[in-house]
Amino acid sequence: MASPNLDDPNKPVTGHPSSEPQVATGYPRSSAYFYIPPPPSPHFPALHRPHHHHQRSQSSLLCRLSAALLSLSLLLAAFLSITFLVLLLCPLLPSFRLASASASASFSPLLNSTANDGVWNLSIQVTNPNSKLDILYDRLEISVLYKDEFLTARTELLPFDQGKGDQTLLNAQLRNVGATSLDVLKAIGEERSGVVSYGVRVWGLVSFRSDGGWRTRKRLMIVFCYGVEIGYDGSGGGPGRLLNPWKECKVEI
Repeated sequence: MASPNLDDPNKPVTGHPSSEPQVATGYPRSSAYFYIPPPPSPHFPALHRPHHHHQRSQSSLLCRLSAALLSLSLLLAAFLSITFLVLLLCPLLPSFRLASASASASFSPLLNSTANDGVWNLSIQVTNPNSKLDILYDRLEISVLYKDEFLTARTELLPFDQGKGDQTLLNAQLRNVGATSLDVLKAIGEERSGVVSYGVRVWGLVSFRSDGGWRTRKRLMIVFCYGVEIGYDGSGGGPGRLLNPWKECKVEI
């Protein structure tokens, strides 16, 4: 019977386990070098860093303030743009008042003729009510009427500009038309012993200009001054004077 081979590596090992720790080194136990595993990494708990938290809070506050300022700036820009457009598209109309008027007319109805050589002297106060816009007047013409009948030729006035809130006094001298309807002259002659109601009309082209140089297109302006009461003396042949000065006129554009 063959004796067991004690050096057989496949022979099962019996008995108690060795008390020495078994370290997997990849080398035989008889080797003089041993592998020492590295110590585990120390684990430190997360530290509370109030300084960093304070910085994040400040950054968040600055972002909110920046967003608020940006929104406010956009709202202000939109408001100014809308206001500017409203001022340009919907400006306030100028104010016209008939300050004084006189008529040194020798009307022909008293002489049974259709010719008259009367002279009218008018003063009209023009006011710009806009606080942000200038008004530019171009090609102004003025005439006197009696019941929609022109008594004077259209007299042209010089162009002028008006600053914000400015007032301008326009003076004009008008001459009667060379030939007037006989019916009109008779109607005026019948009233000349007392008060005659006339009308004054002004035409012209106007435009509005802002401080930044923006300017609207020229538009036609018509001014109506109705109920201009001229009083005559009892003889019917003297000059007539305005009885209701500073009468406000109607302006249309």
